[in-house]
Amino acid sequence: MQHHEECWAMYLNGIGRLLGVSCVSRSGMNSTVVDIRIVLQTALVSHASGIILSHNHPSGSTVASTPDNNLTSQLKKGCEAIGVQLLDHIILTEDAYLSYMDEGML
Repeated sequence: MQHHEECWAMYLNGIGRLLGVSCVSRSGMNSTVVDIRIVLQTALVSHASGIILSHNHPSGSTVASTPDNNLTSQLKKGCEAIGVQLLDHIILTEDAYLSYMDEGML
């Protein structure tokens, strides 16, 4: 059980093999702040072709917030600028999840 939000990035190569996982933010109970420059820098250094971003909602809600949507939009633009694909942004709760890709939100 998590009582605070954490955001993790998974970096994949061109054939979908996991290159690495990185915690990009740990914050408060209701939000987390992600510096997309760090996410993109790690993608470049690891020669990643794709990124999957995930973070938890301790509240149990799988509804994407406005800040969640803004983060996704900014990260997608940054990824496009450096030739990396944002494959998904997943919001996790204790017993459910929301996938931006599955919901057509990317």
